[in-house]
Amino acid sequence: MQNSEIILFDIPSKGRCSCWSPNTWKTRLVLNYKQLPYRTEWLEYPDIAPELAALGIQTNPPGSWADYSCPAIRLPDGEHIMDSQKIVEKLEQLHPEPSLYLDTKVHESVYGAVASTIDASISTIIPAAQRNILREPSASWHAADRERRFGKSLEQLEEDEGGEKAWDAVKHGLEALKAELSKHKRDDGPFVLGGTVSYGDFLIAGFFEWLKRADDTLYERFIGYDASFKEHHEACQPCLAKDD
Repeated sequence: MQNSEIILFDIPSKGRCSCWSPNTWKTRLVLNYKQLPYRTEWLEYPDIAPELAALGIQTNPPGSWADYSCPAIRLPDGEHIMDSQKIVEKLEQLHPEPSLYLDTKVHESVYGAVASTIDASISTIIPAAQRNILREPSASWHAADRERRFGKSLEQLEEDEGGEKAWDAVKHGLEALKAELSKHKRDDGPFVLGGTVSYGDFLIAGFFEWLKRADDTLYERFIGYDASFKEHHEACQPCLAKDD
C-alpha cells in the first residue's frame, strides 16, 4: 500500500529540532494550511547536497544560490521536488483546496518585498541566526560558506554593516512589505488579500518567524514597524503551530 505521508526535508536547529528557515517555512506553511500528512527529515547543512543528490533530484538551475537546497519533499508516489516555488505549484495542483490563489500572481509581488527586506538585513539577521539557531555540524559549515560568499566572517560583516548602519535600507524593505499588506486587499482582514489566505502570506509569515527564532530583539523591532505586521503574524499562528 502506498504511504500517504509526504516527507519534508528541512534544516535542524539547536535543542528541539524545529523549523526556522524562511525558505522551508514556505513549504511547511503550505502543508500545514492544507492539512496534508507529513513528517520531517532533518538534514544538516553539509548533508543537504549528498543526501538530495542520492535521491536522484536534479540540481537547481545554473546561477542559483546552491546546487541543492531545502526545502525539498518526497510525495507519496515517490516523486521528489526541490525548490519552494516548484513545491507549492505541485501541491496546489494535487490538492487545490483550500486554494492559495497562485493564479493571482500576488505572491510574486510579495516575494520582491520580502527579498528586498532580507537583502537589506543580511548583515544583521544572518549572524544572529548563526549564533542562536544553528547546531553543529551545520554551524561551522554555514559560517565557512558565508565567509566565502561575503568575503569576510559573519562577525566582521555584522560589525561593518549591521545594526543601525543597516536600518535605513531595512526601512525601505519594510515600507514595501507594508504596501503589500494593503494594496492587494479585496476586503477587510489581516492577510494580503484581506480575509482570505494566499501563498503570499506564507512568504511574509516565514520571514517574521525566522526573525523571531533568530533574535527576539530584532523581531520586535521589525514587527513593531507597522501594526499590520503584528496583526498578520498573529493571524498566521495556526499555520505556524506545527514546526517539526
